[in-house]
Amino acid sequence: MSSRKIVVIGISGTGKSTISRKLAALAGLSLYHMDSIIWRENWMESDDQTIQLLLEDIADTDGWIVEGWVDEYSKAILGRADLILYLDYPGWLALWGGLQRWWCYRGTKRPEMPDGCNETLDLKFLQTMLYRQERPHIERILAELKPRNVLRVMSRHEVERCLPQLVKKR
Repeated sequence: MSSRKIVVIGISGTGKSTISRKLAALAGLSLYHMDSIIWRENWMESDDQTIQLLLEDIADTDGWIVEGWVDEYSKAILGRADLILYLDYPGWLALWGGLQRWWCYRGTKRPEMPDGCNETLDLKFLQTMLYRQERPHIERILAELKPRNVLRVMSRHEVERCLPQLVKKR
């Protein structure tokens, strides 16, 4: 197993889970989904302290990928990551990805989600993806940490092209 530590971030709909599953399989890394850490059954949210402790435990191990939402509690994993893969796609592409995800899982839960957290879609979420409303928050977290190990990719094609190099870097 590789000892690499990778964080995959981006706005909703960019395919963080999909890319992370591919990367974990290719590189032999353990995969952790922020959705599984943040959410409990029936959309009950874990408290920040619980999330931070879980992330610190993960950060203390070797050979992982953590994908998903970043916040103040994410600084432990962001600070220890060898690579932060930032899926910084245009809003229309994120919207398309979100619609595909909803169509695939509508009315059921995604594999990484707890029971009772079924996939839904509403106008607010569509706007969040299209207008990249989560992006300023991600940019603020990165600006505070000033990591030098961020690989910003702007399209699905670009990230697919990068995957072989990401796996080779050990």
